Amino acid sequence: MCAIFGIVGRYDTARAQRAFETLTHRGVDESHVIKNEHCFLGLHRLAITAIHTPHTQPIQKEGLLFAMNGEIYNYLALAEELGIEAKSDTEVAFAAYRQWGDRFVEKLRGMFAIAIIENESLKLFRDPFGKKPLYYTVMEGQVIFASELKAIEALKPLEFDREILPCYLSYQAAVTPRTFDKNVFQVGAGCRVTVTKSREISTDRYFSLLDTPITLHTKKEAIDQIHQKLIESVKLRLPGEVKYGALLSGGLDSSLIAALAASSAPLHTFSIGYEGYEKHDERPYAAQVAAHIGATHHAYSFTREDFLETLEEILGILDEPFADPAMVPLFYLMKQIRKEGIKVVLTGDGSDELFLGYRTYKEYLDIEQLSNLKHKNWLKTYLKSHFSMHKEWEWYKRILEGKTLFRSSAELFTDLQQNRLLKMNIKDNYSLDWIASYREELEKSGRNAPIDWYSFLDLKFSWAKFFCANSTVSAWPKALKHAHLF
Repeated sequence: MCAIFGIVGRYDTARAQRAFETLTHRGVDESHVIKNEHCFLGLHRLAITAIHTPHTQPIQKEGLLFAMNGEIYNYLALAEELGIEAKSDTEVAFAAYRQWGDRFVEKLRGMFAIAIIENESLKLFRDPFGKKPLYYTVMEGQVIFASELKAIEALKPLEFDREILPCYLSYQAAVTPRTFDKNVFQVGAGCRVTVTKSREISTDRYFSLLDTPITLHTKKEAIDQIHQKLIESVKLRLPGEVKYGALLSGGLDSSLIAALAASSAPLHTFSIGYEGYEKHDERPYAAQVAAHIGATHHAYSFTREDFLETLEEILGILDEPFADPAMVPLFYLMKQIRKEGIKVVLTGDGSDELFLGYRTYKEYLDIEQLSNLKHKNWLKTYLKSHFSMHKEWEWYKRILEGKTLFRSSAELFTDLQQNRLLKMNIKDNYSLDWIASYREELEKSGRNAPIDWYSFLDLKFSWAKFFCANSTVSAWPKALKHAHLF
């Protein structure tokens, strides 16, 4: 978890330095700045690879300035392809850009937010899943970008966007590229944002989850491929220079990851439970798995007092509202992990979205069948005359009206519920506007199965939002000083 920060255009050096220092919690190993008359570029480094190689970035070479927050897992293979010495993943990424131009990101396997400055123009790249955050704004001839909103807000007052409230209440967070600030935006997952010297802004997508063709046709092919990819992916992510561990609930996803990691080297595993809610406590299952794979297991109890204290701490850290309650115990757990000297932890996040593991997916799929009813107008009329604020009523209404039923697992309040909650006129189906681009992307791909939509939307939005907030954005900076989530 590093931090990048920069300004392209004229700036006040003292103010720029203060804004840069708001991000020191993200990289405690090193901090460096390159500055000249037309730009300021800084990086706070958390060293995971090449930890004994100091001052690897920002890079200033051949008229370019280059900074990266992230980790490139295949940098050794890329260095061999490029015919260069692999001093660090950042230097390999820079060499890849010099070799392949903007298409270099297609070669990178990892998580990253990258800034490249050349001739007072700027390019910002974000990894395919949006694991690493990156924000930007253009004002008065300046371009300001940063790993967290707080660095930008240190240079400009917050311009609260009231229109984002319905989005937040619908999806628990602001939907990319929007933020709670009218004039600050996020770089989208798998996107490149270019800001020219004349401050013209353009956004291009270099990666889509839907680009990969379906090539598996039998159950055996799928099992073999998943098995091989799991082994390869976990092995690729195990750091060779710092201490690491794994989160373990005892469920299928985290158990698989922990077992594969433990097969390579001794492993520390971590779990958390809730005092007074033993029937929801997964620690006994986690302990069984840890014993089976030979891991050194650490289990923690999360009390009501811990919850209130942790919540107070998180509220002082978040840049934007984020409604997932799981962040509170997870924040607490990360602080305990850091005390054990662990710098990297593996998780099983994302697998339910990828493999359709949530129970609600089956419920949605069942309701989808109503769209095939030949005579459904009377049912549609009946439903309208028996109004209910329950979500289930809304689901049936959507499918009978021919509207998009599933709007992510993060959907919180329906539009009709928001109309009663807010002093704003929230039109019916307004929440669809926020995810319309995702729906268009799916339809252009030619995939039309409901389960494709469920998985795609949650991987694109719900899970990415959760992951970003829980691992690298502002939800964890002070607590995670050295922790680095995958």
